[in-house]
Amino acid sequence: MLLTAPSDEPSTHEGRGNEMRRLRTRWLTMAAGMVLALVSSGCGGGGNSVDATLSNFEIDLDSSTVDSGEVRFKIKNNGPSVHELVVFRTDLAPDKLPTTQDAGVTIVDEEGPGVEAVDEVEDIANGASAELKVNLQPGKYVLLCNRSEDGGHYSQGMHAAFMVSS
Repeated sequence: MLLTAPSDEPSTHEGRGNEMRRLRTRWLTMAAGMVLALVSSGCGGGGNSVDATLSNFEIDLDSSTVDSGEVRFKIKNNGPSVHELVVFRTDLAPDKLPTTQDAGVTIVDEEGPGVEAVDEVEDIANGASAELKVNLQPGKYVLLCNRSEDGGHYSQGMHAAFMVSS
């Protein structure tokens, strides 16, 4: 019978067990990292971002629906006029908002019936960019430019429907 001294080296069987534990730990760490990345990227809460391009006389959105919570509008004015972005909560159609006159030009009555002004960015110069962060509850919204210059931007179709889901 051959006797050998105990060794600090693991047996082949123990080595495979340790390797399996290390692989399992690595896999769980990667999986947890992926879940964290998905959550922090805006899936299911908080990271809503919408690109809004303004030009005569339209508003182009890269998304017309977002989840409720903080929404960041990244606004680019492609001109040629100065524009603004006004956010209204309303159940009215974008082209059916209450109006008033400003120096003989039709604009949206920002305090009219059926509309709730949320926030706005005014006087965005041609070629300029701006950002608007708002906390939006589920519902229907209209985004518009309410400048009276050039015959009135709203009345020439510079509005867009926008939906916030829960």
